[in-house]
Amino acid sequence: GSTEKESIQNVLKYTSRIAEQYDTDFEDMLFGGTEQQILERRTDWCSDMARAGTVLLQCLGIPCRILCLADTAKAYHGHAAGEAYYEGGWGVADFIYGYLLYDVKPVSAYEIRKNRSLLNSYPSSYRGLYSATGISEYDPTDRNNRYPVSGPNAYYLRLMSSDHHDQWIMGEADS
Repeated sequence: GSTEKESIQNVLKYTSRIAEQYDTDFEDMLFGGTEQQILERRTDWCSDMARAGTVLLQCLGIPCRILCLADTAKAYHGHAAGEAYYEGGWGVADFIYGYLLYDVKPVSAYEIRKNRSLLNSYPSSYRGLYSATGISEYDPTDRNNRYPVSGPNAYYLRLMSSDHHDQWIMGEADS
């Protein structure tokens, strides 16, 4: 793009289109690997796409980190997105949904924490994901990184096949 904001929007179009067109049964999905492997095999898994999108922006010279989001009112409701630094501030960039949170300037997860009304125009299921946030300063060049590829484990297979009605069902709330 001709600006950092436009470049971010282009990456968001690219990644969200991948997620939108992804059509693989959960049991057959693969997770992890390098960012190149993730983009080549395609996915709608937010944590993989957050890594890939973050690295795409970093390759464009736009600082980006990974956001870990959770709706604490609902069991098993989490999400991963990015937070890019442009126009002098951090702004949420959601690689799955294609959202770039912007209100005169980039809108950060911290600003959302202080002023939840910044999310009023987004679906309620999305707004809830900002009840807890964490930041991961992801460095894909760290020599300690390992990039194994795996399929869904027994925990996720059970979770994805259960109708849990937003309640903890596997003892996690007891720990």
